[in-house]
Amino acid sequence: MADSNGLYKAFMIFMLVKLLNLAKKNWKELGSEAIHVVSAKLTRRLRKFALLGQTDCLQPSWRQYIQISITEAHEIVKQHWESLVAHQGNIKITAIATLKPELDLDMKLVGLDDFLVRISSRKCRHLQIPLSSSRCTVVINSQWT
Repeated sequence: MADSNGLYKAFMIFMLVKLLNLAKKNWKELGSEAIHVVSAKLTRRLRKFALLGQTDCLQPSWRQYIQISITEAHEIVKQHWESLVAHQGNIKITAIATLKPELDLDMKLVGLDDFLVRISSRKCRHLQIPLSSSRCTVVINSQWT
């Protein structure tokens, strides 16, 4: 059972590598987050696999393929991050200076103060309904004034 368990785990690692390669191929549509997530999952699986002593289930050609895939994924994420950092200085502060949040965020709610004052002065009138055993449900109506 241990060999089949190790073989299953090795196959799942190989499938994660395939998924990582698909994420690398389509990273412009998916974003670099998908590469990072799959790469992190794959790295954790590999560490656990090594701790369990099941690395002999990985074929040598798979090991090389896995290592190359992870290295390429790391490089894509690194390059994407560097391009984001390089473009950080393009913010135009002049546009921010023209904003007037006190004018754009304030709203006038005509009648709100009067409405809130009236809430505390409301009284509830309960209507008494005679109960009879022939009724299945009792409906109590309340009216606010």
